[in-house]
Amino acid sequence: MGNLMLRGQPRQHGPVYDPYAAALFARLPATPSALRRKLVNDLIVNLRDHAAFETKLDALYLLAMGMDDPGYATANDAFAARRNWVQDAFNLTAVGSPAFVTDRYYAGDGVGAYLATGFNPTTAPTPKFIRDSACIFTWERSALAAATTSSLGASAGNRVSLVPRSTGDIFRSALNAALAGTLTVVSNVGLSAADRPNSTDVLHIKDGVLVETVAAASEAVVSGDFDLMRRNGTVYRASSMAVAGFGASLGTAGHAALRSALNTYLNAVGAV
Repeated sequence: MGNLMLRGQPRQHGPVYDPYAAALFARLPATPSALRRKLVNDLIVNLRDHAAFETKLDALYLLAMGMDDPGYATANDAFAARRNWVQDAFNLTAVGSPAFVTDRYYAGDGVGAYLATGFNPTTAPTPKFIRDSACIFTWERSALAAATTSSLGASAGNRVSLVPRSTGDIFRSALNAALAGTLTVVSNVGLSAADRPNSTDVLHIKDGVLVETVAAASEAVVSGDFDLMRRNGTVYRASSMAVAGFGASLGTAGHAALRSALNTYLNAVGAV
């Protein structure tokens, strides 16, 4: 009798996933392994609990993505890596054949290869990224010499740009304002973020830690699509990237939580 189920008691068939994780799995060309589904689900749950995943982000891209099964084609892994985890919109389009390595990165060539988001903050429906509350972030894997190229930038104007290590070894960003920054950095590798919490300041955050507050009065949001590894439609970056995203201000605590959750996932898949 002890093994009998009570009448009307629902049967349980495997794990129950967070709705955002389940929606992401449904959009993939093949079902990831159970281990990969757990890693993805744990990351999304962590971000929803601590970094306001769906309420603050317009997009989150895990470019270090794979199906975790040697039977799947690399093309399926690359397709999964271009999905926006937050919503079925602004999925990435590869332009100019950026290189892809499963569970590691997408990479530009500095000449014409990049990833297009299709996101324009002035035309997107109910964008989280607005004039006085915004953030952009990327996690680069390969060390680059100091350069003015952007890991994330707008295709028009010069008011959205993230430069993890600019000329003079300076961390610079443009976030609804002109390019600014004074902090000396020694490497572009890791999670770099610019965050605008108000109309007067931009926070520079490296690997989840606030390292500089820049006085930068906000200007009108630029009308232009956001691109990874390209800025202003003409300037390209030769970087390998594991993560990217944008949305409303996360604040210092939100970025710390974001970095912690991403680091757990990237370590698990061998990307860091």
